[in-house]
Formats: sequence, C-alpha cells, structure tokens
Amino acid sequence: MIVYVESNFVLEITLEQEECRYAERILLAAERGQITLVVPSFSVDEPFSTIAQRSRLRRQINNNISEQARQLERSATHAGLVSEIRAVVGKLASLEGHELTRLQDTVDRALRIATLVPLSAAVFSPAVTQPATEPKLFANRNPKDFDVSDIVSLLATHGCELAVTFEDAWKRIAPHAPGA
Repeated sequence: MIVYVESNFVLEITLEQEECRYAERILLAAERGQITLVVPSFSVDEPFSTIAQRSRLRRQINNNISEQARQLERSATHAGLVSEIRAVVGKLASLEGHELTRLQDTVDRALRIATLVPLSAAVFSPAVTQPATEPKLFANRNPKDFDVSDIVSLLATHGCELAVTFEDAWKRIAPHAPGA
C-alpha cells in the first residue's frame, strides 16, 4: 500500500497532538517496510516554518509577560506571583528547543524511509496518468482543504482514497501492516 502524507503528519508526531499515536503507527509500518510512505518535499519544509512561527509568537508573549512581572515585582503584595510568572516564562522559552529537536528527529525518521517527491513537471505529469496498481491512500488532518468532492473525485481517478484523520488512515492501513 502506498500512503501519501503531508506536513500535518510531521507536525502531529512532532507536537504529540491528538492523533500522534496513529501517525506514529503509520510511520512505524513504513519503517518496517509494510507500506510505502510518500512525502512531498514541501511537506518537510512547512513544519519548520510552523515551529518557527510558534516560537516567535511565544517570545512575544514571554516579553509581554516579563514586562508585567517587572511591574508586579514593584509591589510587595504580588511578590509571590512574580516567581510563578517567571517559572511560566521559563517553561514557554524551553518549548522552542524541545519542539525543534523533536521536529528534526521526526523529519530524520521520515526521510530515512519515505519516498520524497519534489514538485516538478517531470514528477507531476507521469503521476496523474499512472494507473492504480496497488492501494493508495492520502492521509491528512485537513478535511477543510481536501474533503471536497472535486479532490476526492480526482484522487479516486488515480485509485487513491482520502482519509481525513490519522485514526481513519490507520484503520485502512492496519490490514497491510500486521504488528505495527
């Protein structure tokens, strides 16, 4: 079975989000050679931008909170609160390094076993005319963008099903990946 994923697959594992356990199972099945994992090259870049954007936002929040802590520490009444606030600032700051390390580890795992597909005319043209020779599945968590009749129909013409949750994707993959 060929399983196509995109950036939210990488982010799901990296950020240990709601469906991380299913995305992990899919990655494990690919690592065991039970499925073929296909990742468009842009899906590797996009998660780095997402993590960087979240880090920038947290730094802004931290700066604002730190300024409030400086104001509050001027008051004896709020002295205890200031130490709690500073602890939260420290925890938020530590997330950046943790998330970046997890992202690098996740991308490294995926790239070791996945087929990385660049977006080019040389790749696109044969892909749209390739006959369906084995089951194909496009697994993602973005129904707003992909679970629309035109896209579902286009995928179907290429023998590819759509799964809009990683749990649903795993249910379809599991028969092809015993023990994963």
